[in-house]
Amino acid sequence: VGATDVATICLDREHRIRWFTPAAIRIIRLKESDTGRPLSDFATDFDVADLAEITGQVLRTLVPMQDEVTCSGDRTFLRRVLPYRTEDDHIAGAIITFVDITERKQSELALAESEQRLRELAKSLEHQVETRISALRVLHDTTMAANEAKTFEAAIKAALERVCHFNGWVLGHAWQLSDREELVSSKVWEYRRDRGLSAQQIDTWRRSSEQSRLPLTDKFIGEVIQSGQPKLVSNIDELKDWGRESPSTLGLRSAIAFPIIIRDRVVAALEFFSDDTISADDQFMEIMPQVGIQLGHVYERRRLEREVAEVADSEQQRMGQEMHDGLSQQISGVAMLAGSLAADLQSENSPQAARAAVVVEAIEDAKRQARALSKGLMPIEIDSHGLRSALEELAERTQSTYDIECRFEVSDAAPEVDKFVATHFYRIAREAVHNAIKHAKAKQVSIRLTDGTSVTLEIRDDGVGVDESKFTDGDGIRIMRHRAAIIGANLSIVAAENGGTIVKCVLTR
Repeated sequence: VGATDVATICLDREHRIRWFTPAAIRIIRLKESDTGRPLSDFATDFDVADLAEITGQVLRTLVPMQDEVTCSGDRTFLRRVLPYRTEDDHIAGAIITFVDITERKQSELALAESEQRLRELAKSLEHQVETRISALRVLHDTTMAANEAKTFEAAIKAALERVCHFNGWVLGHAWQLSDREELVSSKVWEYRRDRGLSAQQIDTWRRSSEQSRLPLTDKFIGEVIQSGQPKLVSNIDELKDWGRESPSTLGLRSAIAFPIIIRDRVVAALEFFSDDTISADDQFMEIMPQVGIQLGHVYERRRLEREVAEVADSEQQRMGQEMHDGLSQQISGVAMLAGSLAADLQSENSPQAARAAVVVEAIEDAKRQARALSKGLMPIEIDSHGLRSALEELAERTQSTYDIECRFEVSDAAPEVDKFVATHFYRIAREAVHNAIKHAKAKQVSIRLTDGTSVTLEIRDDGVGVDESKFTDGDGIRIMRHRAAIIGANLSIVAAENGGTIVKCVLTR
């Protein structure tokens, strides 16, 4: 017992000392001759004199107790009081131990002080961490939106929204580099009306931007396109020529622009405006090149999709031409021979004349189907009014074939679009008309083509309509949506108020 450095005291049931270790002398004033004396006779160095009370409680309840007690000299001990049992499980008293934990407590105090300093340091780092995480979230969200976007415009819209929200900027917009090596508005915007800007102010400035064509020598967007680097204008008034109405008319104070890059080639740029001074935050500036690259992937994907679609259309046109010049002509020749044979059999009163007439009719039907198929493969003639002519013919053919009312309406100034866009507009219309007849059981169908700030194709029917709560895309609808995405248009399919369905495809110029 004497070899241990743990202060230990053994008491009997009357709280008299039975034995103790030498270490106990350092905290309770004991001598070797004190064995048998009550513990209450001795003074201790503890700040609270509750040892007798605690010991009595343990002997009454037989439940061990443990706590921390302090002594003079800033010492701290871990005190344990537990019943002392004999070999025959008889409660003979109590064992009290004191383990010196002063160093541990001092370490805990030092640690607490360090933690306080760390908390203060953490406060200064917390903002940086949050900013970093938020910036990475912008990159993550933009990447996800870019991967899910069906159009380049949708990806741009998502990026503008997230960047404006992250920085608290008032307005965002995108420019694209045209084939003529000039910058044109993408007509994709993000702006916050809760910053005191009226709708009229925003719309006026928006129209000014959309009507502008910026040269590559432009000191803001043009410089970003040529350098491939961001540009910050801390004070909008310092830039005299904006190539459009100055954003200072909106009360905006600063602007910043970032490039959209494809394989080291800048194809577009994002511009942002704030009513406060924009600071070039290092963490945000670090992720913006990646945002530009992700948007560049979407731009490239759309370009490749268009190239593939153009090749497919060209091949389809070729097949249609070959069908018209080859198979259709061959069927026409067979039809002439069959007609001649049927006439001969008729003049001879042959019993096979009737069967020959059936064959002639079947061949004529095949000729009509081949002609319609070749026409479907080559729907649009290459001229400035190809889309209008094709839609007029679609309406006429639908009315005569299905014996329903199908009319075509066009605005006074028929829109002129390139052959690629016209082809996909036509095929969207044809698919919508087919769905109206086959699935909606329509008796009236109208095809309308209008021009303005956007080209709008609308197909309306009086069929059974669609239940929008249960509406899912079939193959035909997915194809229509895909065609609209390829040409950068928005497709909507909704139930009409008075019954039927409205399919609308809008291409913003």
